[in-house]
Amino acid sequence: MRRFIKRQEGGILVLAALTLSICMLFAAVLLDVGLLYMTKSKLRQIANAAVLSAAQELTHTETDVNAVLNDILTAQQARGLVSKVEMDRNRSLTLRLEQEVSTVFAPLIGFDAMTVSAEAQAVLAPIGRGKGAVPIAMLDSVSFVKDTVYSLQLIPSATNLLTSTLNGVGSFGVLRLLGPGANLYGQDLRTGFSGTVGVNDVLSVQLGNVLSALATDTRNAINDRISRCPHPPGETYHRDCSRVMLIPLYRAHLISEGQLVNVKITGFAYFYLLEPMGLLDTAVKGKFIDRVGTGHFVDGALDRGAYTIRLVE
Repeated sequence: MRRFIKRQEGGILVLAALTLSICMLFAAVLLDVGLLYMTKSKLRQIANAAVLSAAQELTHTETDVNAVLNDILTAQQARGLVSKVEMDRNRSLTLRLEQEVSTVFAPLIGFDAMTVSAEAQAVLAPIGRGKGAVPIAMLDSVSFVKDTVYSLQLIPSATNLLTSTLNGVGSFGVLRLLGPGANLYGQDLRTGFSGTVGVNDVLSVQLGNVLSALATDTRNAINDRISRCPHPPGETYHRDCSRVMLIPLYRAHLISEGQLVNVKITGFAYFYLLEPMGLLDTAVKGKFIDRVGTGHFVDGALDRGAYTIRLVE
C-alpha cells in the first residue's frame, strides 16, 4: 500500500512538473504575442501620424514633405526604423516602419528576435464637404491654370448677380449661406461660413435688396482678409493666412424666368488674394492654388486643387 502511494505521489509530481512547464510555455507565448502586438500597434500609430502630417505638404515640394516627416519621426525616436518612403506624383505618401523585438519564447526555437512592421499610406482626395467656404461660387465648367494671376470680377452688375467674371468669362454667383442680406454676405466673405457646405447641397442665390451694399461689403471683406494675413504676399503655403479663400464650385439647379435661383455644389477650389481692392475696384487679383485643407471626401467631388487627406487602410 505504501509503495502504491509513493508511486502515485511520484506520478503526481511528474504530472505537476509537466503541467507547470506547459503553463510556463503558454505564458511565454502569450507574452511574446502581446509584446509583438503592442510594438506593431505603436509603429502603426507613429506611421499614421507621420503620413497624415507630412501629406499636408504634398501640394508643395518633396523637401517640405521630408522635413515634416523627419520632424515627426525624430520626435518619436523612430527615424532609424524607416524601411520605405514613397511619394506618388505628389498625390500619396507611403511610410513603412520596421523594428526587431527581443522575445522570450522565440530563442527556444532558434530565434533571438522577430521583426515587426507597420505601413501607412495617406492620399490626397478632393474636398467634398468643407468648413469656412466663402459665399462666392464659381461655375464648375470654367477652366483655370494654377498659379496664374487672374482678375476676379467679384462685384456683380445691378441687373444680374451672375455676371461676375473670371477675366471676362461669366462664372461667379453670390450664395446665401447664413441667409439673405448683405450683412450676412459680408460676414461670410470675411471669415468664411461657420457651417459646412458640401457636394450635392442645393443653395439659393443672393437676390433682391442686397445689390446696393454688395460692393462695399465685398471690398471691405477682401481687404480685411488681406490685412489679417501675417505673412508676406505670395507665400501661399501658410496654414494661418486669411488671403486663401475656399470657393465652392456649382452648376445650375433651378432657373426661373431666365433667372438662376438655386445652384448645386459640385466641388471646391482655393483662391489666393494678391492685392487689396480700391474704392472703385470691382475685381480682385489673385491665383488659384493647390492646397490641403480641412474637410471631408465625398464621392463625386470635382478635383480642382482643394484637397483633404485620407488614410488608406
